[in-house]
Amino acid sequence: MGTIRYIGLFIALACLYTGRASEVADTFIQEVSSGIDVYPHHRDRQPMYMALRNNAILDVAIVPNLSFEVAIAGRWSVSASWMHAWWSGGHKFWRIYGGEAEGRYWFGNAARRKPLTGHHIGVFGTLFTYDLKPGSVGVQSPTGTGGGGVSYGYSFPVAPRLNIDLNIGIGFLVGKYTKYEYKCGGYACTGGHYLRYFGPVKAEVSIVWLFGYGNRNDMAGK
Repeated sequence: MGTIRYIGLFIALACLYTGRASEVADTFIQEVSSGIDVYPHHRDRQPMYMALRNNAILDVAIVPNLSFEVAIAGRWSVSASWMHAWWSGGHKFWRIYGGEAEGRYWFGNAARRKPLTGHHIGVFGTLFTYDLKPGSVGVQSPTGTGGGGVSYGYSFPVAPRLNIDLNIGIGFLVGKYTKYEYKCGGYACTGGHYLRYFGPVKAEVSIVWLFGYGNRNDMAGK
């Protein structure tokens, strides 16, 4: 009999809770549909403008990549990027990994209306290593290659939480690299070199996912 009483008490509490939950849910729906601010404390919450970028040009080159960006101090933003490809087979190699840091300044009418949108100029630095052998001769940079430069781009909205970012960078790259071949069952070095390059160093056509409180595009005029 004691067990039956406990079961009956549990069922009674469950019914009471279910009825109360239904009442609360109905009240919430009525307040939302009537335009009442259900969470008034959110009005004092500051927006946070952050984004994740993926460069489709590197994707086409089979180099997975991802960038994280956050808006700071008005029209400024900072970002950190990483790429990593480690493919090989049949004495063919396609290996490259490294990172980049960039600071951007956003300007123009679109940037005034919303952070991380519109024209931007930036300064960046990069460090990466690679081992690329798509044919009979390969090149590798086991000690790393570094560089930096300036960039210009434009980011425009395509959905409430999505932008397309077009970006190009000009700068320099320096580092040691080695050429090698696979012959007679082994790898033979054919010479060491030192890279000193100045010119275009990056191009981006990036899909940008916007996230953070209040970080949405106004698509009313689109």
